[in-house]
Amino acid sequence: MTEDVKQAVTAIKSDANGRQIEVRKLKPIEQLWMLELVGGVNANNGPYLGYATLAYSVSKIDGQDVPRIRTKAALEAMVQRLDEAGLAAVGEAFKELYPDAASQGEAQDILKNV
Repeated sequence: MTEDVKQAVTAIKSDANGRQIEVRKLKPIEQLWMLELVGGVNANNGPYLGYATLAYSVSKIDGQDVPRIRTKAALEAMVQRLDEAGLAAVGEAFKELYPDAASQGEAQDILKNV
C-alpha cells in the first residue's frame, strides 16, 4: 500500500508579534548535530531539550534565512530572539510536522528515537 500524502517538511506560522516563522522537520543528521551541541547533560534535561529543539528547527524568520546553529551561545540567542511568542508559534508548527505526536514532549521523544 502506498501513501499518497507526503508528510510536511516545513511549516510557517505567525507568532503573536506578527513574525512569520518557518520551521523545518529535522533530519536525523541535524538531530545528531543538535544533541552534540547541547551535550549529554542537557540532552537529558527535558525543558532544556524542548527549547533547544524548537529553536534549532527554525529555518526562516520573516522570510530571512536563519543559519544553522553551531554554538550553544547561538542556540541561547535564538531562544531569546524567539521569546515566548515565537516559541509558541514553533510549537504550533511542530503539530503539523510531527502529526503522530500528541504533545511537544512526544515530538521530542520521536526526535530522540529516530
